[in-house]
Amino acid sequence: MARTFQDFCSENLAQFGMSIAPSDIPDYDTVRAVLTKILQWTTTVDDVTWSIIRGADLSDGLWYAGFFEGWPGLYQLYKGNSAGTYVDTQNNIVTCVDHARHQAADEPTGLPGGTGIDDVIGETSP
Repeated sequence: MARTFQDFCSENLAQFGMSIAPSDIPDYDTVRAVLTKILQWTTTVDDVTWSIIRGADLSDGLWYAGFFEGWPGLYQLYKGNSAGTYVDTQNNIVTCVDHARHQAADEPTGLPGGTGIDDVIGETSP
């Protein structure tokens, strides 16, 4: 059975010390939309403001502003700035998501109907 984007994403995040079940990760398009909205907000913050809030845990503010509506489990990943700062935590999450997308794209999916090549040619692997 092919592993999913959610499986890979959960595993990748665990390597950064973040825990989330695959079932708490939505499809890639939803994840991308949520992260894009957050990343777009971060580009509006000026340098002086970043120097003030750099080490702050912004997860509650992002939650109350509705940034996690499409992916509620993302709140726990941001909570506490596991990488030390908000930006570093965000970069780790984005890296894990991007890597999971590529891993899932490279995962063999079999042929249409869920059959494998052995079913089509009538042979079995040793």
